[in-house]
Amino acid sequence: MRTPRGRWSRSLLAVFATGASTFCAESDRVSGGPLEVPAREVTVTLTEGTNMAAAPSPDGEIVVLALQGSLWSLPIGGGAATRLTGWDVEATWPVWSPDGSRIAFQNYSESNYQIWTVAPDGSALTQVTTGHYDHREPAWSPDGAKIAFSSDRGGDGSYDIWTIDLGTGTYERRTDAPTHEHSPAWSPDGTRLAWAEGRSVVATDAAGQHQEVASVPARSVQAPAWLLDGHGIAYLNNAGDLVVGDKVVTTGEDVFPFPVRWLRDGRFLYTADGKLRARAADGGAPSDIAFSAALTVQRPVRQAKDHRFDEMGPRPVRGLHGPALSPDGARIAFVALNDVWVMTIGEAPVRLTDDTFVDMDPTWSGDGQSIYFASDRHGDGSPDIYAVAVATGEVTRVSNIPETDVVTPVPSPDGRSFAFISTNQALMVYDVATGRSRKIVDQAAGSTVGRPTWSPDGTTIALADLRRLNTRFREGYHLIRTVDVASGTATFHAPGPAPDQLADRVEAGPVWSPD
Repeated sequence: MRTPRGRWSRSLLAVFATGASTFCAESDRVSGGPLEVPAREVTVTLTEGTNMAAAPSPDGEIVVLALQGSLWSLPIGGGAATRLTGWDVEATWPVWSPDGSRIAFQNYSESNYQIWTVAPDGSALTQVTTGHYDHREPAWSPDGAKIAFSSDRGGDGSYDIWTIDLGTGTYERRTDAPTHEHSPAWSPDGTRLAWAEGRSVVATDAAGQHQEVASVPARSVQAPAWLLDGHGIAYLNNAGDLVVGDKVVTTGEDVFPFPVRWLRDGRFLYTADGKLRARAADGGAPSDIAFSAALTVQRPVRQAKDHRFDEMGPRPVRGLHGPALSPDGARIAFVALNDVWVMTIGEAPVRLTDDTFVDMDPTWSGDGQSIYFASDRHGDGSPDIYAVAVATGEVTRVSNIPETDVVTPVPSPDGRSFAFISTNQALMVYDVATGRSRKIVDQAAGSTVGRPTWSPDGTTIALADLRRLNTRFREGYHLIRTVDVASGTATFHAPGPAPDQLADRVEAGPVWSPD
């Protein structure tokens, strides 16, 4: 499973109805099936939404609304919405086929965004795109033969515009640049394809000639859509206002970042301030289209737990952290109650430190006589490396590195150095003799990395890190990263065929074998 990307988890459904000041949080399984605990059904009626997208049918009779991860249909004049997709789908960015027989949308029901289609009555749910990359922001060609979308499927770290032929399933890459091209939009006659690219909207014709058709002075442009006559573009500017042609038509509205969709009478639909709205192309006053969507969820019925806060006597310790096996395999070091403990297997544990400081991340010395750990016991709030003698409990400060926190210190096989993770998640090596630390390599994607582990010869460090697939979003895979200590050269290794990955970047390894 790829890392999250700022969306609602399927294990937590958060429903907000701001007009009624209502919040409801429900725990459910991914499958949408019955809860594993006693539950009762709760229905919440939604009359507003956050980051919802809307698309009118070609005949102008129906609006499909992407709301709370589902597609809903309602009459163009508003009213009660009917849910089209279930809990096994997480849908947004709907767009109708030109003949009105299908609705395309981007769906995150597995480990990647894919383009799917569904019939207007919610039947015939069909996956269109496949692969281990994301496929977003579908746009149906006017002749109905192709769907354009943005994707990082090129594997070079950037989003590009692609099309898929619905008859043959053939993919065609329409852009190939180091920048991110996204949010494609077909011209009404199907001869040009536009997309957002940084601060510009760029369009290409059948001959492959590119032309900038709109731009903003700073930040980025969002959600382009052609005007009805094909001469000009509607888009969101860097201030978040909606621009139609060369005219700013919204001011002060919280416009959601989806393309406007045109109605047959020349008005357009858009979503803003939690509302579904229609507006004339000249920017006249908008009219809200009222809707209500009855969302039924399962609410767990839980028994209140007695936390025994009134009991003052001894209690068994339940939280044990960072277990580390001694070199001879006979003892285990761990942290509990912010202190370091050691336990000979089969015997009672012995507390080695006993104070108010935070001790964490224990690891053994090569001879098994000491346990190294990180602690803030020197009083400046920044953890450093310490050692506690197993036989006597005497604590010795090993490092003094005031410029950064020390996390997960691990001694090299010869005991002369420690690998650790710094405050900004860089891999560092501390030299005991000189008392200096140096950066070996930065984290790959600005995210938390795992505990380092030394190769037996001390030349290489392995750790869990995130290999990002692109810089537009934060998704990527948890992989094993090996780093040459001398040069800092780093290489990613997948634990199996894509999309296999480590379970997480904390306790999932890697760990070197003794040889």
